[in-house]
Amino acid sequence: MKVQKVCAIKGPAGKKEVAGLIQFAVEGWNIAFMDPYKDAGKKLKQDLKNQHNITVRVVNGKEHNETNEFDIEGFFYHGNWDEEEDVDIFWGFLEGKYGGVNHIITS
Repeated sequence: MKVQKVCAIKGPAGKKEVAGLIQFAVEGWNIAFMDPYKDAGKKLKQDLKNQHNITVRVVNGKEHNETNEFDIEGFFYHGNWDEEEDVDIFWGFLEGKYGGVNHIITS
């Protein structure tokens, strides 16, 4: 079984945090972050494709890519770090899917 490495941002995702997350994605890690702006995940996904030729397969059941391109899994949760329920859903998903995360970028 392939070991899946996961990097997540804890807290609001600013430019510095997103840059760090991109570096982990370039190294083949699965990535996760939560943001109150719906388009933030789409923008990161598009930037990774355009700038690094990395396809992000969204693991929330809405999108999947079955090509042979270099790809990673990405979990983008539309939520707010100030809302306990959103935080619980975010970390709960990562715990259930991957058994937790290997690296956390804090903001």
